[in-house]
Amino acid sequence: KQQRWNDFSLFGPPSKKFTVSTNPLELDVQPLPTNSGGKVSPVVGNWDIRSSINSTNIKQDEAVTLKVIISGTGNIQAVDITDISFPYELEVFEPEIQVKDNPLRDKIGGEKQFEWVLIPRFAGDIYIPKVEFIYFNPRTEKWMPQYTSKYHLNVAPNEKASVSTLGLSKEEVALMGEDIRFLDESKPKWRDRNRRLFSGTALTLLFLSGVVFVFPNSLSATREKLDRSSGNRQARRALKSALKILDSSGKSPEDIYTHIYKAVVSFINHKIGSRK
Repeated sequence: KQQRWNDFSLFGPPSKKFTVSTNPLELDVQPLPTNSGGKVSPVVGNWDIRSSINSTNIKQDEAVTLKVIISGTGNIQAVDITDISFPYELEVFEPEIQVKDNPLRDKIGGEKQFEWVLIPRFAGDIYIPKVEFIYFNPRTEKWMPQYTSKYHLNVAPNEKASVSTLGLSKEEVALMGEDIRFLDESKPKWRDRNRRLFSGTALTLLFLSGVVFVFPNSLSATREKLDRSSGNRQARRALKSALKILDSSGKSPEDIYTHIYKAVVSFINHKIGSRK
């Protein structure tokens, strides 16, 4: 397909489209030869295998991690070594598998890592056997077996009770194996459940503090209430005295004005509490 200008370009001729195709390829797929050793696998290419373990001197019920890495060229998806027969003294969890493809485009392959969490349930000497990996090398036209190292675990007895790992994931088991080393063996400080939360002295001090806090506010409110009630009583007495003076007023204007003046003066004196 060739396109030099856009179909709608105003500055050049319209584009032209060409369709090209390759010649058909014919593949001659040959079957894998038989192995004189009797073991075969679907893995073809050129591969290397290596392994590692984080510790060989451990305690009973303490988790260890076994890693096996296979790297090389070929169909890395066909690489599988999960059918390892571990000793019965070990509790084995499902492996975690990680695949890294080869960054080089001209070669197919990469690296595949298998990681197991193992927990020895018995003390003593435990041997992890070699892991066998067989592949066919097309260059040499031979079956190539490779092996990992054999590991010897020296498992010391664990005086603590065995911890059940049923239902735990691989990461939780690994963390639990690390936490076993840091168990606190010191004597706990127990507290009596029947003991009261507050002692008698504490309750007395709490009551006195409340009294000291509430008493000034209560005294101030009482004083304000008494002052208001005293003022109301004085106002009622002043009004009663003024009305009494007005009722006894005479008929002449001078007497009326005199009684009104006396009523006002009497009301004011009783209102302000004066005895004049």
